[in-house]
Amino acid sequence: MILINNVASRYLSPSRIIIEFVDNSIDDMEKLYDADTNSYPREVIINVHINSKKNYVRIVDNANGMNRETLTRLVSNIGDSSKRERGRESLKVNGRFGFGMQSFRAAAHRLNIISRQGGDDRDGEGSLLKMSFTREQSED
Repeated sequence: MILINNVASRYLSPSRIIIEFVDNSIDDMEKLYDADTNSYPREVIINVHINSKKNYVRIVDNANGMNRETLTRLVSNIGDSSKRERGRESLKVNGRFGFGMQSFRAAAHRLNIISRQGGDDRDGEGSLLKMSFTREQSED
């Protein structure tokens, strides 16, 4: 935890931390990009909400979402980005070091992640997955 927090402290501005999360949304949408039509199958939407009175930042996108395995990997395999495994197309994405999500530690006490992948809630694929962890947390 101490090492991760020290690395995160290299993020010197809140805007740089927000960019890490926006980059993650963009990188996820790249999976849907169709080179033949030079387009995406749906409009790319990334909204950044900053509430200085309540001290939070919320980033909402319409990307692909993360399943339970991906969410677990984010916190258990820090420094081991799955973007590196995609091969040549990963050259189009920014984050390949597996640390961007941890950048929150430089400016915030807690990170809450809520994700939903497409599908119908009746078969469980569209259910919300939630994860929350703090700057001081190093396990669980």
